Amino acid sequence: MLSGGEQGLLSVAFDPAYQTSHRFFVDYTDRNGDTHVVEYRSNGMRAVPSSARQRLFVKDFAPNHNGGQLQFGPDGRLYWGNGDGGGAGDPGGNGQSLARPFAKIMRLNINAKSPRWTLVAYGLRNPWRFSFDKKTGDLYIGDVGQDNWEEVDYLKRGTETIA
Repeated sequence: MLSGGEQGLLSVAFDPAYQTSHRFFVDYTDRNGDTHVVEYRSNGMRAVPSSARQRLFVKDFAPNHNGGQLQFGPDGRLYWGNGDGGGAGDPGGNGQSLARPFAKIMRLNINAKSPRWTLVAYGLRNPWRFSFDKKTGDLYIGDVGQDNWEEVDYLKRGTETIA
């Protein structure tokens, strides 16, 4: 794992049932700049390295715009934000493409028998932070702009996706 810039340890999220499950999730970039979301269990004091289960791997092509937040939503699912992969002006057009996991927020039902990531929002740039309104469950997304502008995106609870 590297540190500095927009790489390294990006986020950690604890299962809402952590007291009984001892599960937590880590989002990081490896030495090649690729993104990993890994599930671990703890023994109550520290992580058990042999418990690691990779939940997501994304091969990246640039060292920036890695997004990186993990958070459990009001629905109990694990939400993950990933940037467009880097490069000025989204040269790969990842923000509007559904073919790759870049420039998206996705979610995972960690309790499903065969969990799979599902799309929450696309058309983003680098959703590096987001937060759920505790009262309404609406999602507010801090997103990186280009040159002069930054933005906050809003997704009303129950809305399938934004673009």
